[in-house]
Amino acid sequence: MPDLTIRSNENSDHLVLAADDNDHWRATLTFGEMIAAVRFYQPATDSLRVYFAEMAEAWRGWDEERVWSSRGGDCRLAAVHDGLGSIGLKVRSTCSSSALAAI
Repeated sequence: MPDLTIRSNENSDHLVLAADDNDHWRATLTFGEMIAAVRFYQPATDSLRVYFAEMAEAWRGWDEERVWSSRGGDCRLAAVHDGLGSIGLKVRSTCSSSALAAI
């Protein structure tokens, strides 16, 4: 999967998911003045592609949070739909401090 950039509709905040090597990825979140990155393990599967494809198919909305987690749980995405065409995405890292870096 090529790098994926998800941008906020309201400001310049964004999340970039990029392949780091064979089985590792890097999630880089830019939020105002802060930039944070986490490297996580996710073997070559389609789970992340499927996660976003299913949201695109349900563009009219859904009721519950839609959650995706990396294999080791180091990176977690939770999406909610407001029923009006906007999606809120929460990004959470539950990794050890050695995998998380403030840039």
